[in-house]
Amino acid sequence: MVMVLAFAVYAPNLTNEFAMDDAYNVQSNERLRDLSRVHEFFITAWGGHAGGYETRINSNYYRPLSELSFALDYALYGLEPAGFHLTNNLLHAAASVLVLILCVYLGVEQRSSLFAAALFAVHPVHSEAVNLVTYRTELLTSLCALLGLLAYLGMSASWRRTWLVTLFYAIGLLCKETIVTLPAWLMILEFRRTRRVRDLLTFATPFALVLMGYFLIRLTLLAPSEVRFFNQEGTLLAGSVMAIYATYVRLLFIPWPLSPFYDWGILPPAASWLELSVSVGVALYLCSLALGVGCWRRRPIVAAGTWWWLIGLIPFFHIIPLPVGAAERFLYMPSVGAAVVVGGLGPMVLERVSSRAALLCCAVIIVALGSLTVLRTFDWKDDETLLMATMNDFPDAVNAPMALGELYCARGDLLSAHRAFTETDRRIPAFVPNIERWTDCLKTHGRIKEAHDVLATAKTRRPDPEWSAVESKLRSSR
Repeated sequence: MVMVLAFAVYAPNLTNEFAMDDAYNVQSNERLRDLSRVHEFFITAWGGHAGGYETRINSNYYRPLSELSFALDYALYGLEPAGFHLTNNLLHAAASVLVLILCVYLGVEQRSSLFAAALFAVHPVHSEAVNLVTYRTELLTSLCALLGLLAYLGMSASWRRTWLVTLFYAIGLLCKETIVTLPAWLMILEFRRTRRVRDLLTFATPFALVLMGYFLIRLTLLAPSEVRFFNQEGTLLAGSVMAIYATYVRLLFIPWPLSPFYDWGILPPAASWLELSVSVGVALYLCSLALGVGCWRRRPIVAAGTWWWLIGLIPFFHIIPLPVGAAERFLYMPSVGAAVVVGGLGPMVLERVSSRAALLCCAVIIVALGSLTVLRTFDWKDDETLLMATMNDFPDAVNAPMALGELYCARGDLLSAHRAFTETDRRIPAFVPNIERWTDCLKTHGRIKEAHDVLATAKTRRPDPEWSAVESKLRSSR
């Protein structure tokens, strides 16, 4: 049932096109088309083949197995989008089933486990991770995390179990780096079981070795990103993170409207702890911590899910700068913890209401969320459909008009492109990615002088060391 639900709500995407980052990660990625070039995935950064801004923004990401999965899809389907979407849908269906199994292993009551997994399967917040081929990274690394958890819970303590869990962890790291927090949650479970620091250190050793090897690879092959995503001067980073946390909680309970770009136009950096969004975020975060601590003894399943949610969000709290303030795809793995919390709270609800009323309520929730997911899947039909939906729902978005400018430029509609780039510039003056795309557009259509004028004006409005790369790129066109 869970697998059918997960697949059914995303079935409409089988007629969708590639969108957004798929353009450079899949469509124009020549090395996907020859399996003899597989080794290149393992010796270069994610997106390292693309050149320009895409290479610079991804220079510190290493995801060779995700790129390998694209190559395997290409071998099967060519550049037919339906085949790539089918793979994503199947991966999500598999993850949803593993959430069900995880709930059962953790001791969640059967009906509650089924509802929790169904909730995970149809929740609209996952539509970004499933509908965009590029964000398969989230699906793959989450599958590895779930398989690692199930190996830990389903096997007796032994070196075989430890190394199997470690293997899933290593594979997950090669899909996307955000699985890095998995050992922290496993150590919480292990501490509950052993209560001995020595055993905990022994358990953690293989993970530490894998992590050391992984960071050694990163230090050898990757470079820090030259791109800075927002100016922290005059902003309160920790406060901004709390506002982002409030957004993530809101998305769990009210997953509409949705956006592919939670940029700083939609989520402005905080300047004070007194801002409402910051205060709400702090309150919600403290409540989450209290839930994790308070349920530690009486309701350990709820505590386990809460800590999974909190720990899973750490990579997205801008300890390392991210290209967007928040993203729905970032919730894919942490929301497993939210599903476990729902499952753990199920018996409390069943004690207070009749089984028939509970069943009706669950059915209404699943149908409502599933319907929203289907609607959102249609928004992902192609770039223009998605961007226009974003512009309608979020008038302050920055990335949407900028991406529309690129789209219109590719079509040769320079007037519409100029309007879109100008609108982006109005929202964030002299924003380097926007100016780079604008000058690229003008250069492509032979308007070199206009491109230099746009760049010169932007440089006088806001000094930035990144202008040198844009200028060098523009000069190379001569």
